[in-house]
Amino acid sequence: MIVRILRHAETSANRSGLLSCDDNEPLNHNGIQQSQALCEYLSQYNFDQIWVSQLPRAIQTLQPMIDNGSLEHIVLPELVEGCYNLDHTAPVNDRWELGLDPLGDFRGRVQAIIHRVKAQVGDGEILVVTHGHFIREFINMLLDSHCYVRWPIDNCAETALEIGEDVKILYVNKKVI
Repeated sequence: MIVRILRHAETSANRSGLLSCDDNEPLNHNGIQQSQALCEYLSQYNFDQIWVSQLPRAIQTLQPMIDNGSLEHIVLPELVEGCYNLDHTAPVNDRWELGLDPLGDFRGRVQAIIHRVKAQVGDGEILVVTHGHFIREFINMLLDSHCYVRWPIDNCAETALEIGEDVKILYVNKKVI
């Protein structure tokens, strides 16, 4: 099974270097243009399933394909971004516990998606459209990493993993447009 994970297109917060956690911020003008190019890129694949975060910026990233009726997708609330306290003076674990999404809850959502992926049978492909921190956590948890890696995840970047008896990282943060 190949899992292709995309980070949503650009928002104004992304452009400004801000973390927007779980808010409903839409794509900015550049992000809308990116979504057009990204959907052209994605048209080369025949995905067995497409899973999308329920936040507007993720859904809008696929909007051109949704609008023309060429996309059947499942919106999964588990794919929303983790949200933690942005007080960078607080210890790392406290940032989560003081935030809107306790670390255990966030990791539980990531683990639910990992289980869902592993439950798929066959040699197909799944597309997941989600958020940067979710993608980092997904990779670290899937690999059962004992040392957290802060993988770089840019807007519209693709990460591809082959999941079978073993997990193979095909690439991380590949700019596709």
